Amino acid sequence: MSERLTSHSDDSEDDHDTAHEKPLEPSDAEEPVEHESMAIRRKKGFDGLFSGRKHADTKKREKVEAQTAAAEAAASVAADVRSRITSPSKHIPLKDATDPDQRVAVDPSASQPALKPVEQRTHFKTDVVEHRLTFASLVERFATSVDLRNPLRSQGLTATEATVRLGKHGPNVLTPPQRTPWYWRFVQCLGNLFNVLLAAAGVGYFVTYAINPVDYFENAYIGAILIGVAFINAGIEFYELQKIAAILASFNTLITTQAEVIRDGVLVTVLARYLVPGDVIVVRAGAKVAADVVLLSATDCKVDVSSLTGESDPTTRQPLPHGAGPDLEAIDAPNLLFNGAVVVSGESIGIVVKTGDATVLGQIAALTKLEKKRRSPLSSEIHRFCHTISVLATLTALVFFVFAVARGRNFNYALTFGIGILVAWIPQGLAVTVTMLLTIAGRRMQERSVLVKDLHGVETLGAITMLATDKTGTLTRNEMTVVNVFTNGMTWFAGPGGAKECPLGERPLKVDVSGVAQILHMAVTCTRATFDRTDVPIAERVALGDATESGMLRWAASKLVNIDKVGVLFEPLSVRLPKTQNLLSSQLFQLSALYPKVFEVPFSSESKSHITIHRKGHMQGGLTLHMKGAPEVIWSRCSTVWLEGKAVAISDHDRKKWTAAHAAMCAKGHRVLAYAMLQLSGAKYPDNWKFDREKNNFPTTDLTFLGLVSLEDPPKTGVRQAIGTMRLAGIKVVMVTGDHPLTAEAVATKVNIITSPAPTRLTHPADLPLGSPLRSSTQASSIIITGAVVPHLTNSDWLHVLLHDEIVFARTSPNQKLEIVTRGQALGHIIGVTGDGVNDAAALKKADLGIAMNKSGSDVSKEAAGMILLDDDFATIVRGILEGEGFPFFFMPTCARVTEVCIVFRRAPHLLELEKGDPITA
Repeated sequence: MSERLTSHSDDSEDDHDTAHEKPLEPSDAEEPVEHESMAIRRKKGFDGLFSGRKHADTKKREKVEAQTAAAEAAASVAADVRSRITSPSKHIPLKDATDPDQRVAVDPSASQPALKPVEQRTHFKTDVVEHRLTFASLVERFATSVDLRNPLRSQGLTATEATVRLGKHGPNVLTPPQRTPWYWRFVQCLGNLFNVLLAAAGVGYFVTYAINPVDYFENAYIGAILIGVAFINAGIEFYELQKIAAILASFNTLITTQAEVIRDGVLVTVLARYLVPGDVIVVRAGAKVAADVVLLSATDCKVDVSSLTGESDPTTRQPLPHGAGPDLEAIDAPNLLFNGAVVVSGESIGIVVKTGDATVLGQIAALTKLEKKRRSPLSSEIHRFCHTISVLATLTALVFFVFAVARGRNFNYALTFGIGILVAWIPQGLAVTVTMLLTIAGRRMQERSVLVKDLHGVETLGAITMLATDKTGTLTRNEMTVVNVFTNGMTWFAGPGGAKECPLGERPLKVDVSGVAQILHMAVTCTRATFDRTDVPIAERVALGDATESGMLRWAASKLVNIDKVGVLFEPLSVRLPKTQNLLSSQLFQLSALYPKVFEVPFSSESKSHITIHRKGHMQGGLTLHMKGAPEVIWSRCSTVWLEGKAVAISDHDRKKWTAAHAAMCAKGHRVLAYAMLQLSGAKYPDNWKFDREKNNFPTTDLTFLGLVSLEDPPKTGVRQAIGTMRLAGIKVVMVTGDHPLTAEAVATKVNIITSPAPTRLTHPADLPLGSPLRSSTQASSIIITGAVVPHLTNSDWLHVLLHDEIVFARTSPNQKLEIVTRGQALGHIIGVTGDGVNDAAALKKADLGIAMNKSGSDVSKEAAGMILLDDDFATIVRGILEGEGFPFFFMPTCARVTEVCIVFRRAPHLLELEKGDPITA
């Protein structure tokens, strides 16, 4: 397949086009392959090598199937878009989000609208069931006062009742992990087996001194030195751990979360920790949901739940008067807002049903408490080495003690000699050497933006054989980014990097191209997205609002110089600028203030468009209508197209160009937006015209088409190269995500996790059992598995899955991520897990090395991980691996100590011949 077609999750925004790919099913006629040989190798883990004999026509048949599927998928793009346009989901709107008196809630007595069946995606079960209740049952259960017709006029809880419930349920916070006191942490460092052996050797020297203080007076100094070295060694490790703990503490946000609640009939702002079940809460765009909330009313409410489910697209939330389905889990409920989710657009009113550890977030985070972290390879090696040395030292000391007594030596002499042999076995310098090497390596990794919470993680990173990585926020940026722009009859590359990153065959965007300036203006004015602040550079700001609109706003801000300045110099509106470049370089303004919005029709699933009218003068009048939305909808409302700075009638040639550009963008799996405008006639629409949605007294046809803009959640810079480097180093990179399988496959293909043109797909339990992967010298064996299949995998299926060269798990729950890690460890893999969401926390803790993101990572994930990427750069892992792989030289001092022991053995017969009472040195 020359192009990979993708789609987004089922809950993705309806105003964007996506292309769906028809799954390539394995051929039913394919004959089983006879395995000629099978070998198992183990190099820092487990993997199997299969070689087999294929029929000569297998590759040809797979190629034909792939080409057929690609053709069918490409042909269905337009049909799929049309079907989604004509079958919108039902929303329950509020008439005016800015006027509290005009809010409209769902009438509980009205029949519930027909809803599209919700897909049970994650298979993660919780004890949250309130989303299944009707409004009446919900209000009755939580004994709160709610006006179901207008929730904003509800009375809510009284202040007294809220105080009582706070005492009963406790504060609305997650129980923090138990912190180890500093003194106990030092005791743990001192209890390291190396330090125990050093202390044992020191005690042994003290014993010999006590037996014969005259002849062995120097042993008292040696014993004191060895015990002192043990304390110094523990002190070094303790200091490093305390320093790391201080850095982690500095990551914790100091911003206190607040929430708007209705108590005693008054809308008040309280600290989120004081929320209680039964509170009536108002959540607006840009806010972080502070508890689990069942919706009573909503307006265009979309939330980002990527940290809980891994889905990159915001999901629509709407109230259900009669509750969700009886079998629908909370994680998939469309009428439930999760604690920790971020509202990207719209606003809503609901009842708090769970707080603190009882929320879905709390129950996911609780999984980390149930898992015990496995010893790192270095810790296991040291533990095994110390046990071996202890046993050998004890046995040889006993043997020589008995042998000396048998030769007629006195008891004190034999005991002193036995202790000398015991001490000779203990590698006194090894503990300090290992700790210092780990400390130096840890500091070098910190200079490379890798913070190691456990010093032994330095070596673990260099020893991993499988890396299970999350997608959203780890491999990708978790923000929509403009990639292509179609305007003036041509398609331009507008992605990050500009001309340097422009793919072969595409043109880098030029800002002076006709239509670009208009699209940039609309990206700033025809939107509800805003920046959180204006006192910092654009790159440091956070765009609040819908993910697509936020991406457009960031793109426009990067092209319009000094976008925040209001007072600017620009030419009169009646004068047409000859060059768009002048518009971009000389007009330094805040467009939203320069072109005030006088009317707006927000996007809805019914209209598939967003309309705004601005005081933007032109030759015919003072008002301009802007419209953006689904490409086919916008195109159908246009009669002219903007070419070379003027509107011309749409021709067949223009239609062919538009169709080709639209199909090409969809084939890349991009979201596509169309932009159009209409300069309103001053004679028909004077400046004081009162637009009204009910009267529909504004035009929606005969618009001028400006262009198409496609966006995607792109991979982070350097991810593709980093994964290639890991594969060359023999590390198997596996994607484990909660997102849609086709979205996961598209990203996996872009970053080289999947290289096969026709991977095996397991989407349903009926696709099982799974056979052994087919090996080929020219093509890697690839497999894509959805979460619905994971519970049905047998031990044999798991073995065959993990033997594939390239693996992607999609639509997985936190429990399933945990099982994937456990299964890989059972096969002998040393597993590293990367992630940034709460849903990754359990797997991060279970893995041999959990790697969390600092900037985008949740507090729960950073707490569970053993290593944190300070710059959120996936490529940093490669630098850490190179640092960790150079560590095994620390066992060189052991070889020197073994040599010393051999010398002691050669000296032993001569020592036994010494006359009774002669001094013995160890």
